[in-house]
Amino acid sequence: MTRDEVLQCLLTGLGGGVSGCGFAALLLSGFKSDDVFAFGGALVGAAAAVGGGAWLADRTAKATLRRETGILTDECIRLLAAVEQSIALLPEDQSKPWPTGFKPSLHHLNDIAIEVPAIFREAIAKSIALDFRQRVKVIKAEGAVLAFATFHQDAFSDYELPPQDERDWPSTLQHLRESLTEMQQSL
Repeated sequence: MTRDEVLQCLLTGLGGGVSGCGFAALLLSGFKSDDVFAFGGALVGAAAAVGGGAWLADRTAKATLRRETGILTDECIRLLAAVEQSIALLPEDQSKPWPTGFKPSLHHLNDIAIEVPAIFREAIAKSIALDFRQRVKVIKAEGAVLAFATFHQDAFSDYELPPQDERDWPSTLQHLRESLTEMQQSL
């Protein structure tokens, strides 16, 4: 049980005890039992209305969180599968030529990575239920996806990369995988 649930149980029990003592005091002080029970029925009805409203609000919040995290998790899984495919094709020795399927796997990963930052950004902008830490992980993953897409564009452009550019595929793909895994775990 969470702290909030324990507090809710304690307050409900305390409220029930106080109500029972109040009804007993009213009966002992001479009020008619019909009036006391009518008052008790009104209190129970009001408590049920408030409790039902709280339950419905909690259920709606949980459904919203499940929907938001579901969208982000689906995109994360789709992108992570493409990252794992590219990492699996990555040659052990970087001085050796790339395997035949490595370049197409990078292009496929880039095709997915082009739209994912927009989805992440919209999810953050329209999110109601994500907490602060989840938002930070989504933003961090978005940055890693953008870094990959930028490196892909630079690496496959007609221009030669400058010699001081230290980016390489193993570190870029590893960073992308770590960021997506952290995001998926936070959701």
